[in-house]
Parts: sequence; C-alpha cells; structure tokens
Amino acid sequence: MFIEMEKWHGAKNDFLVTWILTTDRDMLVPTFERLAPKLCARDGSGVAADGILVLVASSSKSPHPNELVIINSDGSQAKNCGNGLRCAAMSARKRALREGISEFDGVTLTVQGLAIDCRFLGKEGTPFVAVTMPAPTINAANSWNDEVSEDYDDELDNLEDYYNEDSKEKEEDQTADIISNSENESVYDINGDKIVIN
Repeated sequence: MFIEMEKWHGAKNDFLVTWILTTDRDMLVPTFERLAPKLCARDGSGVAADGILVLVASSSKSPHPNELVIINSDGSQAKNCGNGLRCAAMSARKRALREGISEFDGVTLTVQGLAIDCRFLGKEGTPFVAVTMPAPTINAANSWNDEVSEDYDDELDNLEDYYNEDSKEKEEDQTADIISNSENESVYDINGDKIVIN
C-alpha cells in the first residue's frame, strides 16, 4: 500500500500529514502509532517531526475529514494540538483548491469526539488559520490529575527531606553549575544532582 504524506509546520511545530479512507482507519492508525517514533526521529534516521496528523475521510477527494487523529512522536495519541490543527486545516484547504473548490472558508476537525472549528482569515495568498480551541481543563477536571498530583507531591517531599538534612553544611559546600539554559527550561548541576526548572 502506498501512503502519501505531506510535511507541514505551524509556529515551529512540524508534522507529517496524511489522508486515509474511513475503511482503512482501523488498520492504519495503529500502524502509524507504532511507526511514529521511527518516522518522527530527529537523529537523521527519520523524517523529523513533532507528530503525525491523520485525516480520516469517507472519500479520497473530500476536503472535509470525518476525524483527525493526532499522533505524538512517541506513538501516543493527543487530545488536542493547536499548531497541529492549523496544519491539518491547511492540508484540507490545499485539497479543496486541488478539487476546484475556491470558496473554502474553513473546516471542522473532530479530534477524539470533540469538533473544533478552523477558519481561514485573509483572502489573498496564504491565509492565517483561526482555531476555536475548547476551554482548558485544569487540575481536578483532568482524569489524570490525581496520578500526577501524587507523583508531584512525592517528589516535593523527597526534595524537602533532602534539602532539610544538614542544610547549613550543604549550603557551605554546595555549588551550582548551569548545564543548559533555554526559553522553556534551565538545567542545573548541584553537587552532581541534576535539577530541571521549567
């Protein structure tokens, strides 16, 4: 089977984008999940991408997919991705123009049962894509909150115990070296312990 893929990027996130038929979904989505780490690898062995966007349509010519499956580079499925949605919407626009549909102002993408509207702003050239993102869920509203909170609390307790033991002695001997520093996080080496600060 030959599968055509496109490479799109939005705000420095890049994705492999492909269209498949609804009849092939159950076979191909698990295959993409399994292959994602190899396809998305940035070490020169893969195409290099943040993930794979799979647009599932009932027709090989329809620019209106029934579903969008967002696969992370590790093979897991994502519930949402703003930049991925923009890339998928632009791929749908490209398909619409190829099929002679000149009035294509937007597309609704359904991700894990949630319909998300994407609209094109600007009539000339490449438009901006406006995405109607759902309201975020915070803390207890997330199904995984309890598990993450417990892990986080345990880590905080461990850090407090470590730094409270003979803290005066440690303060005198302690040196901190910055290993790396970026916009998103800083990594420090404190007497051999690596501390990451987001």
